[in-house]
Amino acid sequence: MPPKFHAHRDKAIRKVDEIMGETLRHYPMINGMADAARVKTEFTAVVRSGQAEEKNVSGTSASWGSRITSGKTEVHISRLAYPDLLVKDGDRIVALDRPGEHRFQVAGINDRMHGRIILEVTEL
Repeated sequence: MPPKFHAHRDKAIRKVDEIMGETLRHYPMINGMADAARVKTEFTAVVRSGQAEEKNVSGTSASWGSRITSGKTEVHISRLAYPDLLVKDGDRIVALDRPGEHRFQVAGINDRMHGRIILEVTEL
């Protein structure tokens, strides 16, 4: 990709993180226990909730009267700002800026995006 694209992409990511970013704490885990080989890290990233249609046990949320849903939550991390951050499936993330410090577990990682690592997380 041309360097001009990279410059615009990096500027856009920095600006989005500045406006929409939240302070998060990463807790490395291994087999459900703290991973002593990796350090806890605080970082800023964008947390997006409800990106996909919410589902419930019967299908779509519109097809059943239940309030039990499982919407999708993603954490968008800047590769430029945190090039050494190593997140693995099963790690925990705490949203420090939200009331009650919402806790999440990493359920999937998309590291194929140009400027971001995208974590799919589930709320604990």
